[in-house]
Amino acid sequence: MLKKLGFLATALLFAVSLFAQVSYKAYLGGLAAPRMTGVGTATLTYTAGSVYDAGHANSIAASTLTTLGASKTDCSTASIIAGTDACAYIYWPGSGTALAKSNVYGTAAAAGNVVVALVTTDGSSLITAIFPASLALPNAIPRNPEFVTATVATGSSVSLTTNTAANVISISLGAGDWDVSGVVDYTPAATTSITNQTQGISTTSATLGAQDTFSSLTLAAEVPTATPESALTTPVVRLSLTTTTTVYLVTKATFTVSTLKAYGTINARRQK
Repeated sequence: MLKKLGFLATALLFAVSLFAQVSYKAYLGGLAAPRMTGVGTATLTYTAGSVYDAGHANSIAASTLTTLGASKTDCSTASIIAGTDACAYIYWPGSGTALAKSNVYGTAAAAGNVVVALVTTDGSSLITAIFPASLALPNAIPRNPEFVTATVATGSSVSLTTNTAANVISISLGAGDWDVSGVVDYTPAATTSITNQTQGISTTSATLGAQDTFSSLTLAAEVPTATPESALTTPVVRLSLTTTTTVYLVTKATFTVSTLKAYGTINARRQK
């Protein structure tokens, strides 16, 4: 019995010793995102590593990128959404082992791509800062801004024709699932008689969408005068887009005697 226990103890010590000698450091380079250097120079250098997309690891070979552009000084989310950004975007283009660069967010963040880093430069195209797009895996930077909104103010109202659909405003949304809604504000003339106001979300210009993508208010020939302005909301419409798509806030009103104008806001929140 003692001999058997001694044998088991020896085997256990051997196994522990063998396990202690196993090192996983050799695997870390291949699993980690590429590391980037080059601040103070015009060349971005990146190591080999992996870029993760939809749960898959894509191998990247060590290389360099140059000509990132001069005076790229604003990579903020607010500027990206507003379209006023000035940034060098480093991204994996969906295939191959090399990274690519672009000064246009929509190009770098197009469907199938993965944004890896944001880079700023000075007036001489020298790199001033490198910001990894995500400190966690998989890559957490959204391919498109999560919230998009656009507004037409009353001073830029759209003149309507009775019983004819018209665009109030539109936005461009990338691939993904979006919840889209809007508000249409109506400005009548003093003698305008309104019998219907319809407003909705549509992917076809100047065309109301399918059932439950619009709301409608029917009135008994109301003359609201020029002072009161009505603000009517659309339903929240879920759009599942496979490519970049223009989405419209559309109105259609029935009225007589005088004029009717419309302005308003369209909002979209990306769900995934």
